[in-house]
Amino acid sequence: MMSIENFKSGLLKIPPITMGLRYLFRSVPLIFLYHRFSPTRKKDEFSVCADVFGRQLDLLLKYYKIETLGYCLEYYYKYEKWPQKTAVITIDDGYRDFFLYAFPELKKRNIKATFFVTVEFVNKNIWLWPDKVFYAILNSEKKNIKIDKIEKNKIYPLETLKQKIFFNNKFCEYCKKIRDDEKKDLIFLLEKKLQVNSPELPVDGFEAITWDELKYVSQYGIEIGSHTMTHPILSKVSIEKLTYEIKRSKEVIEEMIEKPLKSFCYPNSLPQDITEEVVQVAKDSGYLGGVHNFGLRKFDPYLIPRVGVSNHEFDFSCKTNRFEQFGFTVKNLMK
Repeated sequence: MMSIENFKSGLLKIPPITMGLRYLFRSVPLIFLYHRFSPTRKKDEFSVCADVFGRQLDLLLKYYKIETLGYCLEYYYKYEKWPQKTAVITIDDGYRDFFLYAFPELKKRNIKATFFVTVEFVNKNIWLWPDKVFYAILNSEKKNIKIDKIEKNKIYPLETLKQKIFFNNKFCEYCKKIRDDEKKDLIFLLEKKLQVNSPELPVDGFEAITWDELKYVSQYGIEIGSHTMTHPILSKVSIEKLTYEIKRSKEVIEEMIEKPLKSFCYPNSLPQDITEEVVQVAKDSGYLGGVHNFGLRKFDPYLIPRVGVSNHEFDFSCKTNRFEQFGFTVKNLMK
């Protein structure tokens, strides 16, 4: 009897399917989204290890020309169409593990990528808020926790890594739905309940790349883009804060790396996070376009969809063959 893994492997080797899907979507770039990298596989599944990343790049090179997002945007405005058979590697946030583990794999293959950084994170002035949450949960000796705002009268166990990751995900999902000031208060409450005092600045494993390292990678084909000043959910802040987060971040990064910025990345960037007001500020700030994290509804320069990446090789093969876009399109056609 054929195993499920053999079935999956065989499915992706059927030329009419794989070639057909790549042909169907050849007119728009395939944009991949990464966050964290590591030297070896980690149990938390939050990062892609270096050797897996290298194999993913090798697979992409078989089928696509790999370019930066800025290149694709300039091509679109010049020719009124997107470059065909093109893939883009994007990395969010600005962690130093990109420089340590991903950049060497890109450099080895002479591959370009787009790296979106959060200014105050790189300035060493802030934690990224999901990291502060995860650090507090990981380093607490409490066996359980109850926060009624997350779920009334619900007690979450915190004895295993799996339980801690589950609660971390629940807590962060709730934080994405509330205002920025409410989120800060809730994280303070979390630390108090967990009896953890987080360090003022991120510790090893959570730290940002430096400006000198950013300038260095930009010399090797890495496009630097903005991921705001402080990584808020932009639909939850005032118009004044919007301008600061989007426009000011562009100005600071341009000054620091001595190159113009073309691309923007909306933090979190689910549909409810990107309002018309948010997009307009990005346009007015001088970006050529921006990326988000949800499905292929349309390929607008300021609403470019991406697909997330993990260590799972079958999942990556599906996305390389456009299976994710195909499934999303079929669902839309059936509505």
